[in-house]
Amino acid sequence: MADLDLSTKTILSICATTGAKVKDIPIKDGQLLFIHDRKRISFDILGKRTFYNQIDELATDEERLNMSDPVVGSYYFVIDTAIFWTYQEKGWIQLSTSPEEIIFIGTEMPELGSARTLYVSKEGYIRIWDTESQTYKVVADKTKEATTEDILSLFV
Repeated sequence: MADLDLSTKTILSICATTGAKVKDIPIKDGQLLFIHDRKRISFDILGKRTFYNQIDELATDEERLNMSDPVVGSYYFVIDTAIFWTYQEKGWIQLSTSPEEIIFIGTEMPELGSARTLYVSKEGYIRIWDTESQTYKVVADKTKEATTEDILSLFV
């Protein structure tokens, strides 16, 4: 898989889901499924879904590059860039490209977010990841009505 040139293949998409919902998601070449509750990842390529176990999550690409002892043959998922990596004897091998979109289906908010992603919860909150505080910040709430004052304050 390391020799696969994804630049000539279908554009990568990433979907976060739970193990119970994986079977409901159709196989689509270039789709990377992050199975949050089982700590697994699957990748759809050539009409087939392959599962990878024991994925290490890293918050940033800098954290990946600064690892003092990455394990040969292990798989790593960088949350900030949503890129899937493996470490081999020759060094780091990128297995996916950064997706155009990241979708979360039937799962809780990931422990670490990405600065370039909107997160929508079932409760109706839209959040962004604040890298400085390492927390989610609510930027919209469909459960509360916007007042005229709220709207006018946007244009001051």
